[in-house]
Amino acid sequence: MNRRSMLRFLPAIVLTAAAAFGSSAWAKYPDQVIRFVVPFGAGGPADIIGRLFAEKLSHELGQSVVVDNRPGAGGGIGAEYVTHLPPDGYTLMLASPAILAVNPFLYKSVTYNPIIGFTPISLIANAPNILVVLPSQPFTTLPGLVAYAKQHPGKLTFGSSGSGTSNHLGGEALKLQTGIDMLHVPYKSQAAAMQDLLGGRIDMIFDTLPTSIGPIRTGQLRPLALAATERSSLLPDVPTTAEAGAPDVVAGSWYSVMGPPGMPADIVDRLNRSLTTICADPSFADKLRDLGTTCLKSSPAELRDFIQAQFTYWGDVIKKAKITVE
Repeated sequence: MNRRSMLRFLPAIVLTAAAAFGSSAWAKYPDQVIRFVVPFGAGGPADIIGRLFAEKLSHELGQSVVVDNRPGAGGGIGAEYVTHLPPDGYTLMLASPAILAVNPFLYKSVTYNPIIGFTPISLIANAPNILVVLPSQPFTTLPGLVAYAKQHPGKLTFGSSGSGTSNHLGGEALKLQTGIDMLHVPYKSQAAAMQDLLGGRIDMIFDTLPTSIGPIRTGQLRPLALAATERSSLLPDVPTTAEAGAPDVVAGSWYSVMGPPGMPADIVDRLNRSLTTICADPSFADKLRDLGTTCLKSSPAELRDFIQAQFTYWGDVIKKAKITVE
């Protein structure tokens, strides 16, 4: 090829090379370890969920995904850390309702924006709360509880693992929707609240399904309603709150994968497809189900809309119930 012909084909050669380089660069992601920030302590429900997904995501991406626990301030410390990191896809975060829909209304110190401060990638799991009471109570259903509470205003008590937790918010949402008067009794931990419920010192708790399933099966506790949109296969005879007459009471812990703001769309798509594949694995879904958790999937846009709806809903509950922690 002479010089003139070579010059004529040079632009095409350059464009082809650039395209090949771009494809090669994209194909390399991820070419280093990915950190999966879990903004809660090791050993808790969020940590267990995070580690299960990190292990599966490592397999899907062909790269190590390492859990980095950064607890504190109801998940706020880890969230604040992630929102300022480079959006290169090498730092992800396990997010919960506390981080994205509750903390901004409870803590004056929250400086991140839950709506635009992160890149939504996908919903991954939901662990609903279940309303449980002692079998000795004079009511056996949620409508029965509501009727009893209206006949005895202020008599019933409900426990929680602290102000602003999902146990607390579930009770406040029930009060707002039904107009009943109950006393909130906060504890330092969910285990302490459960201990006092079993001891008859409080009347009820919106407990996490995994910790209640044992006492329910042994007859120590009576389930009244699952605070979810669908029944659980673990307790198929227990109605949802909607079926029991309180459709707006949907409480628990849903989990999503988020990243720093401004992540490239192609990396987000790669991660979303991987997470969708994970939840499509029947054995993995069964493993989560045994923990009282349902595997979920969503598009990034669906997740953003979901967060906005949760932010609006729980913000309204917190304001109407006048919940404060500072």
